[in-house]
Amino acid sequence: MALYVIVNLMVLIFLSLVFTSPSILIVGTLGMILVCYLIYKTKLKFKWVLSIIFIIAIMVMLIAYWGYIHQYGMPYYSGGSDDLDFEIYSQYIIEKGYLLPNQYAKDPLLRFHNSKGFLWVISSIMRLVEPFGGYHTIAFRVLNVNLLIGLGILTTSYFKQNYNFSNQKNAIILVASTLFPNALYISVHVFRDTLIIFLLFAVFYMWSEFVKREKYTFISPFKIIIITLIISYISYWIRNQSLIFIVAIILINIILNKRTLNLKNFGFFVLLLVIFIIVAAKFGVLEMIVAINERYTVHKLEAGDGLSNVIFKIPLFPFGVFIRFMYGLIFPIPIPILNTANMFSNIKMFFDVTVSYGTIIQIFLLPYLFKNFKKIDNVFIVFIVFMLGVVITTFTFRHFIMLYPIMIILIFRQFFITGKKDRIMLFIIMSSFIVLLASIYLIIK
Repeated sequence: MALYVIVNLMVLIFLSLVFTSPSILIVGTLGMILVCYLIYKTKLKFKWVLSIIFIIAIMVMLIAYWGYIHQYGMPYYSGGSDDLDFEIYSQYIIEKGYLLPNQYAKDPLLRFHNSKGFLWVISSIMRLVEPFGGYHTIAFRVLNVNLLIGLGILTTSYFKQNYNFSNQKNAIILVASTLFPNALYISVHVFRDTLIIFLLFAVFYMWSEFVKREKYTFISPFKIIIITLIISYISYWIRNQSLIFIVAIILINIILNKRTLNLKNFGFFVLLLVIFIIVAAKFGVLEMIVAINERYTVHKLEAGDGLSNVIFKIPLFPFGVFIRFMYGLIFPIPIPILNTANMFSNIKMFFDVTVSYGTIIQIFLLPYLFKNFKKIDNVFIVFIVFMLGVVITTFTFRHFIMLYPIMIILIFRQFFITGKKDRIMLFIIMSSFIVLLASIYLIIK
């Protein structure tokens, strides 16, 4: 742990001096403490790997920061999107003297904002560092990097505790879950998505381990319920749909526990699903999902072309949801990879190409994801729930980060038990499949 702390402090001090902002050191130290706490609790022993991951992630963050300035004149995605708005609205909250989300829920400017809780997070950070020279946008990005590393620690710890693989293979999980290009790219911005999946996976991690215990202390159930309620409250204000996922995570872990889905418990699971749908309909959750789907479908049709338009014109039921699910597994379509030779011409193309390579890797590994149909357990069903939650509502690239930790667990628990000859055969098959998909896409487009 000492190595990670030393590397962090050296990087944070360097960044604070370069950008003349102590806020980077202060907020970055909070992220470092979180990571160190998770290392201590999970007893993970990859300190040098974590240190290298941190350095690489910071370098990617700086590439994005300076690349955006060079291209747009501002260090924000496309010159300023949600990331800039989050900081502007957070500053507005401070100016108005609001302290909690419920205080500005009826503010004319913020009443319809869909992430009042994230504004509270950013504004709290701004208040914390105000006496030390004020907030710098790099500060939260460093914190976000640590949240991604923390997520990787929890993912690796879960994998290590539940599957009997070597430390070398566990290290691969750590690297894959933190340096997967698509997840890393999302996490170097001032976006809420990394924080959301960190909270959701923490709930999954806690409950999956809790229900497997054979002995409990008297206080254990109260402790996990209190922590879950706190996370639920925070998640609700950051993205209210998170409550649906939290309830699903808890129920799935309780029902399946150490079991896999089979004919004996399938009926009970379906019955519970029906009850959940009825309750969700009663509280207007289904109407909310339909409304979100309609809004984002219109947005996709207006912004997209080619294959995207074909897919989103198909009604959600009965076939649209399945087609969107399959499309989500190869999304974003890695066509920008054709611009690899020119990827350094501008920052947008650089990250489009980088993310495309991430998607290509994901597509090559899909057979190992599908092999999990042989063992439908709590991990696989949580993945299905997360996937459906994304593809039938927003289908926004940033939201796909919710899938990556669970997907990595599913893929590599099959990859590591697959023989070398089978891996070669699957590689050849997937290479042909990718060529076929690329041809179809180019024809449609």
